[in-house]
Amino acid sequence: MFGAFIFGLLFFLGNIGYVLVFDLVLVLLRFHCGGYHTENVVTCFLLSVFSLVIVPEIGLSYNISAAVSCLFMTICFIFMLRSQPIQNEKKKLNSDFVNKVNQRKNIIIVFFYILFLFQLIISNQIANMMMLAFLYNVLSMLVELIRKGR
Repeated sequence: MFGAFIFGLLFFLGNIGYVLVFDLVLVLLRFHCGGYHTENVVTCFLLSVFSLVIVPEIGLSYNISAAVSCLFMTICFIFMLRSQPIQNEKKKLNSDFVNKVNQRKNIIIVFFYILFLFQLIISNQIANMMMLAFLYNVLSMLVELIRKGR
């Protein structure tokens, strides 16, 4: 049901291809890197809709230069490579699983970074969607790290 709602909203807004690139990158990063989780289902739903539909639509409305996009992507790339998958109260992981996820995380991040560099040549909009997904995931990770620090 949630997926149908998201795709219906994407179809209505009209930028489905770009938004799906953002969503694919963000979902894979969130699974492997972790990040902020809400306290209840309603806020989770609202934040998910905001994250998967509204954020990429806002990103498409700005013309971000290749240099700025590359700078932000590189900063996010380094941050995520150097960090361990973030655990929270809802997602406790044993050390073997963390090591496996961390290896896959690094492969996925490097793959997306190389793909991003190629997309800078081919399609700046797709590259910007990838950069925005990296940036959004890093912000989610930082929020969860700050929350854990309380």
